[in-house]
Amino acid sequence: TCVKYDLRDSLRLYAAEQEGSVYLYNLRTRQPILALPDAHTSTILGLSQLIDRNKLVTFSKDGFVKIWNDNGQCEWTYQTH
Repeated sequence: TCVKYDLRDSLRLYAAEQEGSVYLYNLRTRQPILALPDAHTSTILGLSQLIDRNKLVTFSKDGFVKIWNDNGQCEWTYQTH
């Protein structure tokens, strides 16, 4: 599991799970704000934010790097070698 605080709002937390899911939680309510249950097909190894563009970057054992927008849509995918 990878965990990262939202750099724009410390009361929001990103969590990436072993089965390839990513969630954004509101820490006040403890409820998910955004769910990406099929973000990857394998363990997510890391995630990072592109603050100036309001994007989330994920990379996984499935060999893909993906960039997600605030609506949970994958805007860019790159397959590593």
